[in-house]
Amino acid sequence: MRTYSSATFAVLSAGTALCRLVASRVEASRLRSLGHPCRFASAFFGGLGGMSLRGQSAYQLRPTAGIISSVKCTAYFRFQVSTIADDVDVIADEVRRFSETYTYVFTSGGIGPTHDDRTFESVAKAFDLRLVLHPDLEDFCRVWFKTSDITSVVFKMAKKLFHHPEFCTWNCELFLDMAEVDAAPVLNKAVSQFPKVTFGSYPVLGHSYYRTQITIEADVREDAEAAEKFLREGISKNQIVEYDRNPYEDRWEKLQKLLADPNKKELHEPIQKSLQVIDKCYNQFKPEEVCLFFNGGKDCTAVLHLVSCFLQHKYPNYRLTAVDVIEDDKAMFPQVHKFIEETEVRYNLELLTYRGSIRGALAQLLVEQEEREDVEDSIPENSKLNYGQVVQVSGKKSKFPLISVKNVYMFPGVPPLLRRAMDILAPKLFHHPEFCTWNCELFLDMAEVDAAPVLNKAVSQFPKVTFGSYPVLGHSYYRTQITIEADVREDAEAAEKFLREGISKNQIVEYDRNPYEDRWEKLQKLLADPNKKELHEPIQKSLQVIDKCYNQFKPEEVCLFFNGGKDCTAVLHLVSCFLQHKYPNYRLTAVDVIEDDKAMFPQVHKFIEETEVRYNLELLTYRGSIRGALAQLLVERPRVKAAFLGMRMGDPHAGESETATFAPTDPEWPPMMRVYPILHISYKELWDLIRSLYLPYCNLYDKGFTSLGRTDTTFPNPALQIFQPDSNKLGYLPAHRLADPKKERDGRIKTLPSAQESKKS
Repeated sequence: MRTYSSATFAVLSAGTALCRLVASRVEASRLRSLGHPCRFASAFFGGLGGMSLRGQSAYQLRPTAGIISSVKCTAYFRFQVSTIADDVDVIADEVRRFSETYTYVFTSGGIGPTHDDRTFESVAKAFDLRLVLHPDLEDFCRVWFKTSDITSVVFKMAKKLFHHPEFCTWNCELFLDMAEVDAAPVLNKAVSQFPKVTFGSYPVLGHSYYRTQITIEADVREDAEAAEKFLREGISKNQIVEYDRNPYEDRWEKLQKLLADPNKKELHEPIQKSLQVIDKCYNQFKPEEVCLFFNGGKDCTAVLHLVSCFLQHKYPNYRLTAVDVIEDDKAMFPQVHKFIEETEVRYNLELLTYRGSIRGALAQLLVEQEEREDVEDSIPENSKLNYGQVVQVSGKKSKFPLISVKNVYMFPGVPPLLRRAMDILAPKLFHHPEFCTWNCELFLDMAEVDAAPVLNKAVSQFPKVTFGSYPVLGHSYYRTQITIEADVREDAEAAEKFLREGISKNQIVEYDRNPYEDRWEKLQKLLADPNKKELHEPIQKSLQVIDKCYNQFKPEEVCLFFNGGKDCTAVLHLVSCFLQHKYPNYRLTAVDVIEDDKAMFPQVHKFIEETEVRYNLELLTYRGSIRGALAQLLVERPRVKAAFLGMRMGDPHAGESETATFAPTDPEWPPMMRVYPILHISYKELWDLIRSLYLPYCNLYDKGFTSLGRTDTTFPNPALQIFQPDSNKLGYLPAHRLADPKKERDGRIKTLPSAQESKKS
């Protein structure tokens, strides 16, 4: 057995993180056996201009679950803190001094490709070694950085320290399928026969492949090889495991080696058939169009490895997407969960985890894939592109904008580019108070590139006006925003008029950024709009129902059931308009009933949370059935007597009469008056109402969903499916484009028995 003498450690780092990490990883059993504190030093370097600070510091390491739980005493690590300049000679001196003083020296940072990454050079100088290219790292750099130019700076990271004979140690190890005590006789003979070789033996409990590990170390290669040979000859061949510590490395080559092994012929044909299937899949689909379902079982473990072998051979830079579906967290073995997490790291997977049914997970996966494609190569939603004028050069608009979101401005890190970005922002951000800046904006239902011609003309024609343009991906109402800013009001107005005249009227969206502000007045404006006459009567009927409800019940006796669907979104806005007019200080109570968290679209959940803030709702959330939620509500809010519900004629649970806008609950239910303000409104009128007021709604409706329910029973409506020539894929029109309202629920399959009370639309 190997014994350890008192060890000392040192860290050279740009921060304290590595010190803490090393301290927490020192084996607890070694610390306890030393009988005295370990000496531990650190040096910090990097860009401090030669400033030096030396002094004493200490870290106290206490027992921590999962890391050093076997430590019963407290171990102290004494640090020699040394802050030094980012200079090769200085660092080399510190490395040399630490190497001479301490048993182990750890460094972090400084091994990248840039000029100030000097760790390799410093360590080489400390030991009078030269730098050479390491072939393995050189190959890695060629693949990763996609260059064969050996003069490229990226190959600086492929350099290694040239081996000096006196520093060379030869290592090998044996893995045995036998108890350590049974290996002791031959191991003791080896220790006696090879005095220049250091042996270590370790029993391993619960390993899948071996029970004992033996390590062999020597300064001379021949000594290590002779000792290994002695042990192999003294141990039964069937008890020696040719274990591979890293089966993921060079896995394609290892698989080919297995296929060439004459002792494994029975595996050749099955593996070849599997590879043929995988090859056929990637011939039909692009790598980004393929995923792998992984649940931690033996079958998908084998599939994952075969697919990853193929990808390493065919698409070495591609990262595989794996999908893990957890139907019930409580019923999942923790060992399986742990193995899945470890596998994610081992294979560098992009692991997507969903909770609920496999059908629901598949639907959610397809939705998220479409969302990811929408935001590819994009900037944050609602970003603004701030352009400036390069006055010093030509007076033209700057080539690259400064990107901002709200009051956050994202500057580049390179100093010259940062200064240019500041030149763009300074006139707007640091305006003298005596000057007034006039602002206006246009929202366009057209691509930014299509707006570029008229925008470029405007930039030329109005040199005193600053224009900004940016594309917006996935917005419900517009695709491009143009901003106009000027010191003189007339300049801004003239520029806006010029753009409006140069852009088709039906491509200009009179978008309202804040439809909740002054919403009663805006609703009255809609009711006075001669171009929206078809909405006047439906809205008036809804307001009459709402008014009748508040004539019968006090505001605190009324609540609204809100599940994030389009119908209750419209009801909520109409009720909140009425309250703003009639009871401006009253805060509406909304009730959200979640029958099954796992079956709820995360987009719906997010929209409900956003709506709560937008309308300043008192949101009460209950889990379980609607009947149970209603009973609980009456316990917590006994004064509540009526509830607004979003339901229209044609819905599965709607009554037969369009006039039944007030309906008490059935005798076996908790007593409540159900109020349906939009029972008479058609599918088309509903969407016209929402979009005329520019109300936000759940973004699933923009992805082909026309009726929302459980994730495992709700899919994009096939009636909205279209071929998208730009992407050469099938896609979906938004819900408001559905031509036949009778097909509204064509994206819903039969509701599960446990969810028959549920209705989201």
